[in-house]
Amino acid sequence: MKTISARQTAIKVLNHYDFSPKGSVDILDKYIEQSDDKSLCKELVLGVVRNKTAIDCIVKAAANVEPSRINKRVINVIRIAVYELVYANSADYAAVNEAVEAARKFSSAKTAGFVNAVCRNVQRNIVNKSTTSEKKTQTALPVFDGNFCQFKKDVLPNPTKAPAEYLSIAFSLPQWLMESWVKNFGFEQAFDICLGSNRRPTIYLRPNTLKTNRDELCKLFEQSQIGFEIVPDSAALKIKTGKPIHTLPGFADGLFTVQDLTASKVIDNLELAPDATILDLCSAPGGKTAQLSQAFPKANIIATDTNTTRLKLVHQTCQRLSLVNVKIVEYKNLADELKKYSRLDAVLLDVPCSNTGVLAKRAEVRWRLKPESIVELAKIQRQILLDASNFIPKPQTIIFSTCSIENTENAKIVQDFLSTHKDYKLAKQELTLPHNGSLDYDGGYFAILNQN
Repeated sequence: MKTISARQTAIKVLNHYDFSPKGSVDILDKYIEQSDDKSLCKELVLGVVRNKTAIDCIVKAAANVEPSRINKRVINVIRIAVYELVYANSADYAAVNEAVEAARKFSSAKTAGFVNAVCRNVQRNIVNKSTTSEKKTQTALPVFDGNFCQFKKDVLPNPTKAPAEYLSIAFSLPQWLMESWVKNFGFEQAFDICLGSNRRPTIYLRPNTLKTNRDELCKLFEQSQIGFEIVPDSAALKIKTGKPIHTLPGFADGLFTVQDLTASKVIDNLELAPDATILDLCSAPGGKTAQLSQAFPKANIIATDTNTTRLKLVHQTCQRLSLVNVKIVEYKNLADELKKYSRLDAVLLDVPCSNTGVLAKRAEVRWRLKPESIVELAKIQRQILLDASNFIPKPQTIIFSTCSIENTENAKIVQDFLSTHKDYKLAKQELTLPHNGSLDYDGGYFAILNQN
């Protein structure tokens, strides 16, 4: 297959994506094999998706025209170039030259001239691509790892007078959500949450303790020259390679799973009998199912999901990891399956949510988020929790978890449930906010409820 440049491939992906409900990653997977540099292509696509509002704000100032009035193919060429000029370490001349040539190729010399002029205007407005500052200003755009791109002229709203609007444009997140974060967490913490939500997320691996341990996995990676760091006070390894996970040594043999540090907290906080009967109700794609199986190897684990297609992913995960104590059951057969057990020690509810804690990994979610969708999700979450409490046998412990940081999807759901179900009490709950740093991680929430 003939390959094309990473920038040309990224243009293709963004033209097909167009910030629609379909995930950018799905489209990226379709085209990325055409690229001569898959890593750069992925960064360009996800970088533009993650920072579109800020990029368009910069383009508007440089072009003196609304980005929505620019031809879709042309604006995506410009967006990629501006992303590189502002956020990336790539050479400016290469980004601009290829953008100009791309415009010339599919349009005209006039269009190429326009693209060149916009890019040069952006360049002229940049003072320093990577500077540090504790003060938030209208001329300093947050980029990565606490650094800012310093401009000559204002590119952002006043953070003191309009903090939510400032965060919305600076981090390309919905303004209504920023208003909520500023209200609930305060401006400075909301700013830090935004940094965590726009970071380049680290990949963490957990050894499959049924087959290996961390030391053995470290030796395997060292022998294969795979860069990694040991995470303190954890079984996890921080992976430092751009290679696809499925190509790493040990993947096919089921020696590890991919799991964020926050996601792993849920099971790490469980105290159950070794031979417990555990139901994983919303199990797909199987990450927490795998962790349950390894944490409680003598337990009886039932895994199900209302989505039969996604339930197949759980089956694949169990096969790869050789999880022999997991029984996968179609949701329609769950009631009959539960009749076979005299007790149900725990039910794990990793419920559908808004994903506001995992925006770094799921960059396109920000373009789908609506206030009304969170309200609808909260209704679904309440119903799932209520249904679980009525299972027969009645669960001794209910674990409620989300990858959201919205109170209406988390503590509020649990509080409302406990106010009407006095047979349960709150044993523990924890909210983790997205974090950017040497050990970065997603946001999420869990609550453990025990029968009185």
